[in-house]
Amino acid sequence: MTPRLSLIGSGNVATHLGKALTAVQVPVQQVLSRNAVQGKALSDTIGADFTTDFSQLHPETELCILAVSDDAVATVAAQLPKLSCLLVHTSGAVPMQQLATYGARIGVFYPLQTFSKDRTVDFAQLPVCIESAQENDLPLLESLARRLSPKCYQVDSEQRKMLHLAAVFVNNFTNHMYQIGAELLAEARLPMDLLHPLMEETAQKAQTGLPKDWQTGPARRGDERVLKGHEQLLSEHPDFQKIYTLVSQSILRSSSHE
Repeated sequence: MTPRLSLIGSGNVATHLGKALTAVQVPVQQVLSRNAVQGKALSDTIGADFTTDFSQLHPETELCILAVSDDAVATVAAQLPKLSCLLVHTSGAVPMQQLATYGARIGVFYPLQTFSKDRTVDFAQLPVCIESAQENDLPLLESLARRLSPKCYQVDSEQRKMLHLAAVFVNNFTNHMYQIGAELLAEARLPMDLLHPLMEETAQKAQTGLPKDWQTGPARRGDERVLKGHEQLLSEHPDFQKIYTLVSQSILRSSSHE
């Protein structure tokens, strides 16, 4: 059974999720967003009604997905009319209970991925993490998740906090390391695409077995000469130097336990 579904938000997550639901024949009946331009564009794209007024959530909504910034979750939930529908948010870091001002039927529908509007995302490859305050709401969330992806996981709020933290390390921090590499190459007047094969191979190996089993480099070998040389090269970049030293020390400690 396909629930009557409303979507709150028009940012990256809301846009990708709305399009993905429509693609698997799960219609979104209504889009609600304070951003009139983005919200109307999304609603037109997926064939939904649109309003900027959160109090006008459609009374026949059975499932409302709140895909807004983490800071706005509790505020928006408090503005919604007290309907009987299930309200879920899509955040990795926000506890489910921040929706409690809405009512008893609350939960989480968290697609684990980094979203950018100009990048296509294959939801069939994504894990979707679900949670609900009432056990009898789980089948609805699981059914919807499995329409999008076979990778559906029941994850509670405490587990999700650690999952989100791990995601920050493997995505946000890794991307920042790419940026540091790009800046260092630019100083040497070298193109970033020199590193692309290395980036691809590293990501692929990390998905086959434990990442620690694939660790290489001077810190893994305990090569103090190279480590000191690199630190000296970073003398004009004290922030990069601190990161380099801290991460190298962490790798050394991890390797010494093997």
